[in-house]
This record gives sequence, C-alpha cells and structure tokens, in this order.
Amino acid sequence: MPSFLTISLLCSILWPFSLAKPAQTMAEKDHPIYLSVAEIDYKEEEQALQISIKLFVDDFEQLFSKRLGETVEIGTDREHPQANELLANYVQQHFKLKADGQAIQYKYLGKEMGEKRNIYECYVFLEAKNLSPFAELTINNSLLIEEHFNQLNFAACHTKSQGVQKVISRKGREVQKVRW
Repeated sequence: MPSFLTISLLCSILWPFSLAKPAQTMAEKDHPIYLSVAEIDYKEEEQALQISIKLFVDDFEQLFSKRLGETVEIGTDREHPQANELLANYVQQHFKLKADGQAIQYKYLGKEMGEKRNIYECYVFLEAKNLSPFAELTINNSLLIEEHFNQLNFAACHTKSQGVQKVISRKGREVQKVRW
C-alpha cells in the first residue's frame, strides 16, 4: 500500500496537469514536465549550508537565448562564454533563503553537467558559510516559474531534528518553510 507521502508527492506532480492549459507551442508539447530538485544540508560543525540544485539546461538555454537574442549553450563544447555568470545571476534572483527570518547570502560555487548519457542534467552548487544554527529555513524558489506555468521546484532539506523534510514550490506557492 502506498504511503501518504508517496500519494501526496504523486498528486503534487500531477496537479498542474489537471488544470486547463493555455495554448502551447510545439516545444512545450514535446517537453511537458518542468522540474528542479534542490538538496539542502546544514553542516553544523562547519557552520555551512550546502546546496545542490539539479536543473535541466535546455530550459535555461531557451531562456537565456531569448533574453540575449543569441544562441546560448550550456555544458557543450560551444558553451556560451557567460554561461556560469548567467546561471549564477539567475539562481541568485530566483532561489532565496532565510534562516530564522534573516536573509542568507550564499556563494555560487559552479556547475557540473550530468553523466554523458544525459547532457540536459546540470547540477548547480551553492554554499553559505559562517551560518549559526537556526530553527527555521524559508525557501523562496521561483526558478523558471514565470517561464512555465507547470514548473515544480522540489527541495529536500536534511534537518537535524526532523530528518529529511521535502517541500514543493510552484506558481503561487513559491515560499515554503522548513523546521530545522
């Protein structure tokens, strides 16, 4: 018998597809699911919050190409010279964290492409140092939400007191809180 968490997760994933959809382009019909997955871990002994976000670069290539008016590739031999800067700036604007109500300043450490068989996978790494222990983390994750009405942004938070806490951000519900 499926657990409540499994059923909740499945419902959360399928919920956007039950809505009446606006007209779609051919590209959107070919790629109907838009996701990001963040892993957030606080290392108390280092006083550091470590974050990795799994993204799908084709969505970001489209976004940046449209904004710059030129082809932007990420993670290929023809990678755009500003690819890291574009990703870092976008993530800084659309992935914001607060510890007990105080904004967290993190550093973009870089990106790593997925295994060769899946070039569209990209992992972005972030870290906030000198962060005292906290009781609550607020996650404001609006990655690609304005671009795709059905974008889902998952976050798995490895908490000391609660174990792994999972939250989902989507259009209209970008801000989530996790007890640490």
